[in-house]
Amino acid sequence: KQNDAFASAMQNGTTREIQDADAAFHNRILEIAGNQYLTDFSETLFLHVQRIEHTYFQKQSESAGLVQAHQ
Repeated sequence: KQNDAFASAMQNGTTREIQDADAAFHNRILEIAGNQYLTDFSETLFLHVQRIEHTYFQKQSESAGLVQAHQ
């Protein structure tokens, strides 16, 4: 389960591991959607979002609700 990997990263991982697990979760949704335009657009968007995520995930105590939000 993608969410299990994300939950584990939130508890025990580095910021990079959290970001990777989050990206894997969202990439799986895009894969299921099967929309190449959406996938291409999201890849470009994710490049810009990575900096913001790094700061956000460093504050893990403020991110506790994220695991539940990914259910």
